[in-house]
Amino acid sequence: MDRLEYIKGELRTAPSGLFNVTKNKKELLEFYSSKIEELNKVDEGKFLNHCFVRELIGRCEKDERRSYMRRIKEKIIKLERHQYAPELNCVHTKAGVYKVPGVKTLDKAVETIIYKQSLTTLNKIVLGLG
Repeated sequence: MDRLEYIKGELRTAPSGLFNVTKNKKELLEFYSSKIEELNKVDEGKFLNHCFVRELIGRCEKDERRSYMRRIKEKIIKLERHQYAPELNCVHTKAGVYKVPGVKTLDKAVETIIYKQSLTTLNKIVLGLG
């Protein structure tokens, strides 16, 4: 079995409505093409058990979260910091208040929100819905 063709076939079954799906498919195929020798050394059972579509979906979600970075930063009203209780630190936006324990900078706060909140919540923050 040609493993690269198998991967291409698996990726064809991925949902088409994902964020940057075409770009991520191309990058994933380029990655596995460049690592073809290592790929051929992987045990057949482990290779077949790996979910390439899930890997693609994860990459697309990561890209989508990164795309929110600048837009969320613009929507932040203030970063509330507690000197003696940093676990109470939070970010205020028009959409609500979000806990960012231990965070001291705005950039780190945005990063924490992006990776801790769901995509639906991120969308609400960007749209300013309360």
